[in-house]
Amino acid sequence: MSGLMRLTAAFVLAALMAPQSVAWDLSMDEARVMAKCLYGECRGESTMEQAAVAWTVLNRVDDPRFPDTITEVIIQPGQFTGYKRSNPVDDELLDLAMDVIIRWQMEKSGEAEVGRVLPKEYVYFIGRNGRNYFGYEWPVSETWDWSAEDPYQDPEEDEPIGLEGNENGELDEFLQNSGYRTFDWVASDSSRSGTRTVRRVRKHYPDRY
Repeated sequence: MSGLMRLTAAFVLAALMAPQSVAWDLSMDEARVMAKCLYGECRGESTMEQAAVAWTVLNRVDDPRFPDTITEVIIQPGQFTGYKRSNPVDDELLDLAMDVIIRWQMEKSGEAEVGRVLPKEYVYFIGRNGRNYFGYEWPVSETWDWSAEDPYQDPEEDEPIGLEGNENGELDEFLQNSGYRTFDWVASDSSRSGTRTVRRVRKHYPDRY
């Protein structure tokens, strides 16, 4: 399992172990559109820089000046010009799109530190000499200084996620249907009550959106 997939699995675990009920709403159609956008806009860049493009899309979804869904933001005329419906859905870029969307949803559910690599006000970027530079106004003048910690550094190979004793199978089911290796789940608070609703997704890569 890649470091990115391990991190995504860890975030799913953290949400499932939180006291509140968590409902996952991970649209694979929108994740595929995001992956196609990343392919056209930043496929040669680092994972952190690719994630910043994804966060630009999500920052726009949250900004009242832009459309309200991932797909509508990406296909808005004259904006993400690297996106084409015919772009391939690269497996690694789809993993990254899913990862960033999960982090975004966790942030909306109240998590303070989710590994955001770009502040919310940054809704623009411009390409120069094969790199993207991110700004909060157009035209882009002042650009993001990359002061956020990179959440995509691979963990040590022998670093355990520390999970065992899955009691109800929700985590296994989610991860299996998402294409990730499964782990056993141990709750951090055995006295908690309430339900967990997990919307299962099936990870596959059709040729067209």
